[in-house]
Amino acid sequence: MVNYNRVLSELGERAYPESRIREMIGEPLHDMYREALPREKHNLVEHCFNRYIELFKQTALWYTRLLDGVEDTVSYFASRGLRQSIATTKSAEETDIILTGLKVRQYFDLLLGVKDVVSPKPDPEIAYLTLQRLGIENDHAVIVGDTVIDIETGKRSGIYTIAVTTGTHDRERLAGSNPDYIIDNIQELRDIVI
Repeated sequence: MVNYNRVLSELGERAYPESRIREMIGEPLHDMYREALPREKHNLVEHCFNRYIELFKQTALWYTRLLDGVEDTVSYFASRGLRQSIATTKSAEETDIILTGLKVRQYFDLLLGVKDVVSPKPDPEIAYLTLQRLGIENDHAVIVGDTVIDIETGKRSGIYTIAVTTGTHDRERLAGSNPDYIIDNIQELRDIVI
């Protein structure tokens, strides 16, 4: 949120409310800036995206931490030969910086981001591309996400969906997207994914 508002400030705009930024998390960054900027500055959305990425690279690991149980969970699935990937509205480059810095990059077989597709989530394109590159059928895959956009992506692509309540979207909001499962801790995945 700090970097998001810093970019707006550099363009002479007021800080966007943190509560609204939290609600938008999971949406493509381009869309988030399109909402915050006045219409006459919409031509600067791409500049905002690029500037945000630049700032993010400098500060990502200051603001990012692994939630309890994440490393144990992804290493558990990797040790059992399950393929894991990230499909995000961030760029794959940003995601790689985070995962490498947090020392969990080795558990992921593929990273795909907003620059890898024409239509970002909730469009199913990124899910289909993930399945294609990993050579997995959609009925042998699961999408785990902490936003309704993640769940909608899974639903639209015919993939099982698991909502986890550790993000900015609460249980009630996630339940409204009709995931196949809702969990409160990532470690609960071991009881669902076999």
